[in-house]
Amino acid sequence: MRVLIPSRLAYGTRGYGSGSITNTNTRIAGNQSLDIYVNVIKDQNAYDDLVIRNYLTANNVINGYTKDPLGYYYKVITPGTGTVGEIGDYSNVSMTYAGSFLNGVYFDNGSITTAATFQGIFGAVTGFKDPLKKYAATGTSLSVYIPSSLGYGVSGYNTIPPNSILHFEMQVTQVTQP
Repeated sequence: MRVLIPSRLAYGTRGYGSGSITNTNTRIAGNQSLDIYVNVIKDQNAYDDLVIRNYLTANNVINGYTKDPLGYYYKVITPGTGTVGEIGDYSNVSMTYAGSFLNGVYFDNGSITTAATFQGIFGAVTGFKDPLKKYAATGTSLSVYIPSSLGYGVSGYNTIPPNSILHFEMQVTQVTQP
């Protein structure tokens, strides 16, 4: 959808920002109409899937990633030595991991070098725990791209904005059963 906003309803005669009339990157001059394109998303899941596929293709890493029926993309980087499926909702899982956005900014990297231990993964978001339960065992390294519906959805969480696609790099170091 294209929206045209006349200057009197936008920034008026004074404009907005600092800089000069020749430096248009930091200033909107006075008496300028705004021409804005708005893309309305009807299906967030389809949009997230498109964004993930485009990201993987643009970064030449699409090969090796598989789309799970739930909608996330995963890649087993290193197979584990344990039994796949040994991780359950109440398993104690020690692992190193890092969570980032598609722009490379980390929202959780406190456990990159030191393993964190989860006493049950039942409280984690679906996109984090499901690949662990289906594809991981002791020693497994995984890379997972999670659509927003399997992450924090429309509400977001702390520093994670709503509708954010998340990327996790995980390495399971130990699994014990309660």
